[in-house]
Amino acid sequence: MNDFEIVVNKIVKNSEISQNGHFNESNNAQLSLISKRSLYNIFSEISTVYKKEELGGLKEYKISELVLRFLGYFNHNSAYIGGDIYILSIDKLIIENSELAPGAFLIKYGFLAIAKTTGGNSICIDLNNPNTDDPRVLIADKSVFCDRVIYSFEKGRMIKEELSLETINKYATIICERFSEFLRMLSKNEISDFEVYLQ
Repeated sequence: MNDFEIVVNKIVKNSEISQNGHFNESNNAQLSLISKRSLYNIFSEISTVYKKEELGGLKEYKISELVLRFLGYFNHNSAYIGGDIYILSIDKLIIENSELAPGAFLIKYGFLAIAKTTGGNSICIDLNNPNTDDPRVLIADKSVFCDRVIYSFEKGRMIKEELSLETINKYATIICERFSEFLRMLSKNEISDFEVYLQ
């Protein structure tokens, strides 16, 4: 058993999937959908936020094998896996990133929501570095990323900023620089509530 399998087995053992007996790793058509088709082909057809031509940049993004292997364990069921988060099934991942905030607003910029907190905030992987199979992981606040503009307050006045890669990097919070580190944190139950990163 390699390091990845040890970590994932610990996460799965602690998850509600294991407790409910629904766990199985599978390479079904849904997982194949996000691994073999480009994100553009998936989301440009169903996005409720962006027009097809606005999502052309998605042709450049690819989900790493490490992330796909992990998602393969949860492709039938969303599951609570600790840290106050639910990993999204493939069906729910597609819905989250095409219809719901914050995922549907962030996908255009290469941030893919793969999990939700119980408070409705998104755990995202950053697909903007094509040279890594181990992407960074961020948490995006649903109250910040709920439109194509971001409103913030500075020195008592409201600031309006257009949603962009720069504003996402400014307002989303990095959990860790590598997805493998995120998995390790989950396997060791290091964080009881990932929403502490939003404080």
